[in-house]
Amino acid sequence: MRDVRAVTRIVGRRTALRYLALGVGASLIAACKGGSGTDGANGITGGDGQPTVTGRAFAAFMRGRWSVTSEIGNEDPATFTAVIDDGVWSLESGGQSAKGTWSLSGGRLSLQVPEHLGSIENPGDLEEAAATNVPASIGDSLSVSLPWQPPGSSSSSETLSVDYAGNTLRIRHIEGDNMNTFTCTRA
Repeated sequence: MRDVRAVTRIVGRRTALRYLALGVGASLIAACKGGSGTDGANGITGGDGQPTVTGRAFAAFMRGRWSVTSEIGNEDPATFTAVIDDGVWSLESGGQSAKGTWSLSGGRLSLQVPEHLGSIENPGDLEEAAATNVPASIGDSLSVSLPWQPPGSSSSSETLSVDYAGNTLRIRHIEGDNMNTFTCTRA
């Protein structure tokens, strides 16, 4: 969390919140490696609210610890750990953590992120961030561009360029002329 606070002081709370949500999203999107459903569904639950084969595979693959390295602008890279379980996530750095929830439905990955990510005493309300067009299943590699809605925003003019190969997931967050990179591997 020390890295989180340092980034927050340099680039501002809202910007840091966006980038940390991206790191969590990067780990979650890696879960698309899971198997495919037989019902054609694209998400954790089908139309009747019951888990689909795809959803169970998604959750099973993503469960665990991910090492995330973020490269934001000209700053030194920061590394933290994302811990993913069924519907919940946490970020760990320097012995401290922050947590939120996630869901996948109809190809939309939704993350609930604390408003004051990095504040142990007062994390604040949860804000939503989302990636859309998330594929239901992926083979051994992937290269795709996903619309991205950062925390607390209703705009989806930002994108995530996602590349997955050889157990390494690389997410490039593109906002206008700016690009930030997040690299995720199993911890």
